[in-house]
Amino acid sequence: MENKKITNLEELINQTKQNLKDTGYSSTSLCVHGKIWKELSEYLSSKGIASYAPVNGLDYLHYKINYPEILERTLTHDERDFIRAIRFLNEYQENGAIPSALPRRRIIWDSETESLREEFEVFCQENLNSRSTVKSRLYAASRFMQAVLIDKQVKIDEINAKTISEYAAGLCGYSKATATVHLAGLRFFFRFLYKKGYVKADVSPLVPWLQALSVKSRGLETNTYARCGIYGTLTSL
Repeated sequence: MENKKITNLEELINQTKQNLKDTGYSSTSLCVHGKIWKELSEYLSSKGIASYAPVNGLDYLHYKINYPEILERTLTHDERDFIRAIRFLNEYQENGAIPSALPRRRIIWDSETESLREEFEVFCQENLNSRSTVKSRLYAASRFMQAVLIDKQVKIDEINAKTISEYAAGLCGYSKATATVHLAGLRFFFRFLYKKGYVKADVSPLVPWLQALSVKSRGLETNTYARCGIYGTLTSL
C-alpha cells in the first residue's frame, strides 16, 4: 500500500529535519534550514494555507528570492540555502527520504574536538550576522581541527607558528578567494580559542596573508603567490 504523503507542514518539517540529522548533516545546516522553514510556515499561515504542497514552496521562493528568475545569474550562498531547504521538503514529502543526503560522509570527531567545534559554532552564531559567514568560519575551523588536532594529534596549546605555516602551505592548491576565506576563518577560530581561555596567547596574528604578485609571462599578466600564495605578516584581520 502506498504511503500517504505528509501535508501538515509542521510534521513534514520535523520529519525532514530528523532525516537530515540521521544522514549526517551538521547542526549548522539544520539550523539554517530550520530558520527558512519557520519563515515558510509564517508565510503560508499569513495566506491562510493550512497544508503544504510543492507549489506552495515554489510560491514562497518566488516571494522571497524571485525564483526562478534568479537562475539567470550566479546564486548567492543564502539563495542556494533557500532553494535547498524547499527541495528537501519536497523530496521528503514525495519519497519519505532525501536521496541527495545519503552519500554524504559523516566526519567522526572525538568527544573533545566535537565539544570544541560545537562551542565555536555557538560563538560564530552569537558574533556574526551572516549565515554564509558563519558557515565559512565553521568550515575553515573544522578543516583545521580535522587536519591538525585529529589527524596529526596536535594539542590546542601546542599550536604555534610552525603548525600554522605548515597548514597554510597546504592551501596552495586552492584559488586565491577560497584560500583567503579559509585563512580568515582560521584567524577568527584562533581569537575564539584565546577569548575562551583555551590558549594563553592569541596566535591569530601568525596566520599568513595572501598577497598577489603580478607576474609577466608571455606578454600576459597573471597572478601567483609567493610560496604557493602564502605571505606571513604580524597584522591581524
